[in-house]
Amino acid sequence: VVCKISVNAHQANQQGALVADKRYFGVFRCNKCSGKWESASCWLGFKQQCNCCGQWSEPSHMRPLRASEYTVIGKHGIHVVDKCQKCQSLGRDCSRND
Repeated sequence: VVCKISVNAHQANQQGALVADKRYFGVFRCNKCSGKWESASCWLGFKQQCNCCGQWSEPSHMRPLRASEYTVIGKHGIHVVDKCQKCQSLGRDCSRND
């Protein structure tokens, strides 16, 4: 039996469980259009942009990456650099940062 542990990003930050310089798997939900997406290139303190309406959103949940999720091309395709604040701050694809 595999247990999925999901941590609220804000609670984990307060407890010190997540660190800023590590990539995580994140679940996002847009507050404007209720769009949902997942990303294996999620970073504490950085938002991603909704594909549907363009609203910037913080992850609702974050968890450590599994070994199979470290690949650059995930099951949903290549990480979209233009819609990621971490990529914009680095000036390159953040999924190649760890």
